[in-house]
Amino acid sequence: PLFVVFTRLHLTNSLVGLILADTTLALPYAIVLLRPTFASIPKDLADAAQIDGSASLGAFVRIVLPLARPGLATVGVLSFLWGWGDLVFALTLTSDESKRVVTTGLANFFGAFATDWAGAMAFCSLAMLPPLVVFVLAQRQVIAGLTTGGTKG
Repeated sequence: PLFVVFTRLHLTNSLVGLILADTTLALPYAIVLLRPTFASIPKDLADAAQIDGSASLGAFVRIVLPLARPGLATVGVLSFLWGWGDLVFALTLTSDESKRVVTTGLANFFGAFATDWAGAMAFCSLAMLPPLVVFVLAQRQVIAGLTTGGTKG
């Protein structure tokens, strides 16, 4: 059904279509992960900012979002990793080689009768560098975000 809808909306063979498709899978998990993060932030902090003259949006941006940074980092990293490793949507929604993602390039090393193991391993070594860098840079935030809401306060 997703392919039919994307075809009718002319979203096949486009990066926007791939982003929307991956978002349809990542968004429910993002909501589940972010709910305890935002629930753990006291509403009184935003209320105090509004009393001090900040608008609702200003209080949210200046007070709530910085406190939710670990949860947002966790969701960002997990969504990035999910999208980076997606093969099914990339194969079904794209046909142009210039629109394909890393995982479809890896699938090209495996044929019906032969497998280029050396090329596949070299490709995997290069393909794992961006997720590794993203995770190393956000490691503290991810660990803090995964433990948010783990205890009752």
